[in-house]
Amino acid sequence: MEKDYDKRNVNLMGLIGIITAFVVTFLLWYFLGGGDGIFASGMA
Repeated sequence: MEKDYDKRNVNLMGLIGIITAFVVTFLLWYFLGGGDGIFASGMA
C-alpha cells in the first residue's frame, strides 16, 4: 500500500515538473522576443 502511494506521488510530481518546465520555457521564449514572432508569422 505504502509503495503504491509513493509511486503515485512520484508520478504526480514528475508530471507537475514537466508541465512547469514547459510553461517556464514557453514564457522565457515568449518574453525574450518570440512573442512578436508568433503573430508576425501568423499574419504573413
